[in-house]
Amino acid sequence: MPIKKALNLLVKKENLSLELTYEVAQEIITGRATPSQIGAFLATLAAKGETTEEITLLNKFGMFVPNNLPIGKIQS
Repeated sequence: MPIKKALNLLVKKENLSLELTYEVAQEIITGRATPSQIGAFLATLAAKGETTEEITLLNKFGMFVPNNLPIGKIQS
């Protein structure tokens, strides 16, 4: 499973290739990754520090929300 390979790299503080990042995103989007795998992936990615390429690709899947955005009730 791509997410397991990604987790092994992330705990070693290694960057993910674009291909592996894409495969992980597909695994998450299609429901093949468990909730605990998704949480571990996002936590280890944040602990490593995301690269611009990783953020850009995950953002295309709607999977990345920068932590500096205000989340909550939108005032109109």
